[in-house]
Amino acid sequence: MSLRGAIAEARADAVEVGVYAPKPFDDLADLFAARNVTVTHRRYPNDGTDGFVVVRRDGEFRGALPVAHVRDGLSPSPRRPGERRDDAFRRFMDLFEGAAFAASDRRQLLATTREIEDRAWRVGRGTLYVGFQRPEALAAQRSVYERFGERDDLAVHLYVAAEWDRPAIPGVRTHVTDDDEISAVWFVVFEGGGSDENKCALLAEEHDPGEYRGVWTYDPARVDDVTAHLRAAY
Repeated sequence: MSLRGAIAEARADAVEVGVYAPKPFDDLADLFAARNVTVTHRRYPNDGTDGFVVVRRDGEFRGALPVAHVRDGLSPSPRRPGERRDDAFRRFMDLFEGAAFAASDRRQLLATTREIEDRAWRVGRGTLYVGFQRPEALAAQRSVYERFGERDDLAVHLYVAAEWDRPAIPGVRTHVTDDDEISAVWFVVFEGGGSDENKCALLAEEHDPGEYRGVWTYDPARVDDVTAHLRAAY
């Protein structure tokens, strides 16, 4: 399956978010407006908390989280791999395990990229695949992947469109290609280091300059499909 095909299939997922709280979580519907998520509010007695959020995928219960954690998780601060992470953001991301979550906000996509990179760093083994639409984007992140290159048990494959005439990054394999899907799709994929629970991927297609349609997923089958495509095609 191509990268574009994986995005289209994942965006077809039906994800429901139920907010059980004394008052509606007014900002949540706006935040999810461009995503494949239906948000509903059900009044819940005031017990001194903000209530909780329940996530269902195709009608199946996936988990619950306090409203306060969701609110914090939706505005994460991007960090470099290995730095201290926002636990609220991680809990929010884990709530969607097994589902694909659509997003178009560049800041959210960047934060999710950092979360996937951080997961690979914490696991410390397996393979991380990262695509760069332009050589300048990879050059700007060189120091990040130099750190990854020092991890002996973690393989890193970087894909860059067009020419790449910079010095090699030690411990990292760089694939240079003129394939148009690499120039059009931003992706970061971690194949889990031998564990389905750790598999995760983000893919986002740039449909206008600086504007994306993307998804992230923890569905092991979808992650396997993407990694198989990358290995076969490049």
